[in-house]
Amino acid sequence: MSADASGPVSPGDEALVWIDCEMTGLDPDTDEILEIYCLVTNGNLDVVDPAGFHAVVHWPQARLDAMDACVHADRAFLRRPPYAPVVDHLHYRVLDVSAVKEAARRWCPGVLEAAPRKRGRHVARDDILESIAEARFYRDAIFAHADGQAKDGSRGP
Repeated sequence: MSADASGPVSPGDEALVWIDCEMTGLDPDTDEILEIYCLVTNGNLDVVDPAGFHAVVHWPQARLDAMDACVHADRAFLRRPPYAPVVDHLHYRVLDVSAVKEAARRWCPGVLEAAPRKRGRHVARDDILESIAEARFYRDAIFAHADGQAKDGSRGP
């Protein structure tokens, strides 16, 4: 728990920093970052500053179309200069929405029927906004229920 002049902050109120990178591939030793976008949300997943931070290196569309999404690859790329101080400032825990989706697929599959669908455009800002929407969905459909039962009535094994 952290505190500031206004008093203690509960874990549910802490900001989340959403970073998406589009890269030429998944190897941080040989591939390059093409685009970075960053948004910050509050504990309720409301975007704090809609402008966020955006940096882009222009590449041909064919190169962009060959990319895939992986939050852990993003982090590996951001550990290199000049980005490392940003990652060092963030918490070591990563909220990977795709891992939440995988857990829902296994333990309350009925929830996925209503989950928002990603378009997979590989535009960093769009990808972050889709991930935030997906996180809101899982929060409301699964985690908002004190009894552990999802809205569809399913439970874990």
